[in-house]
Amino acid sequence: MNLRRISKIIPLLLSLTIASIASADRSFQVEVTGSGRPIIFIPGLACDGSVWNEAVSQYSGSNECHVLSIAGFAKTAPLADTSNFLETVKSDLAAYIREQNLNSAIIVGHSLGGFLALSLASEQPNLASHLLIVDSLPFLPAAMNPHATVDSMKPQADAQRRMMSQSGQNEAQLRMMLQMMVTSSENIERAIKLSASSHGPTVAQAMFELNTTDLRETVSNIKTPTTVLGAWYGYSQFGSTKESTAAIFDSQYAKHPNYRLVMSEKGKHFIMWDDPDLFYQELDTIL
Repeated sequence: MNLRRISKIIPLLLSLTIASIASADRSFQVEVTGSGRPIIFIPGLACDGSVWNEAVSQYSGSNECHVLSIAGFAKTAPLADTSNFLETVKSDLAAYIREQNLNSAIIVGHSLGGFLALSLASEQPNLASHLLIVDSLPFLPAAMNPHATVDSMKPQADAQRRMMSQSGQNEAQLRMMLQMMVTSSENIERAIKLSASSHGPTVAQAMFELNTTDLRETVSNIKTPTTVLGAWYGYSQFGSTKESTAAIFDSQYAKHPNYRLVMSEKGKHFIMWDDPDLFYQELDTIL
């Protein structure tokens, strides 16, 4: 079994501090700490800004950290209307960057957060100075099927959305899946709590949109220098190798004019938790 086959399972199972900036009509809340060059941190599916707590502790002494918690993820209140969810988050993020004059910011996005960062940068190239993408692909379904298209994925993605909305989380299955995505037992429990407290229909809609949006062509519009951190270790027991997984990343980012791929040797999907030395090294290099 390889990463393409394993990635088919993942969508089925995933259903700080000082200043707080929030709006009832905005699709995320933001917590801001520190001062200096701004860094915007975006969490992944069914996670809130707390996944970046360690990073904020590392950087808020010298940087202004803006940490998003997306509506409906973890304990963050959901939006009344979740249609076009990712587009709504992206539009609100662009507005927030302009309102706060954060054009020089580094955007750090994990998983779905990385996807949002890529989508934003492909449409509005002057809203960030650098992207740090943590284990995210421009078109997730192509990791399991290189011939997948948006049209071919829609029936499957719609069925999955209905199932996720109706059935909720299965903790035993989620725990099993997270063991391939997170190394320490403490952080596995941490991720389970975040997922269990998420709004199921919001997670289902976000996953649907993630599976039916293909950025492989549009990344060609990105002018922002981009560092991509890739993970393979969590799937090594099924035959995935660093080389085979890197090839998947390179094929999907092929049209990005200015990206650099760095594969983690030991980190699973949550690289910032599992391989913090690499994560900090690459963010320090950007800074």
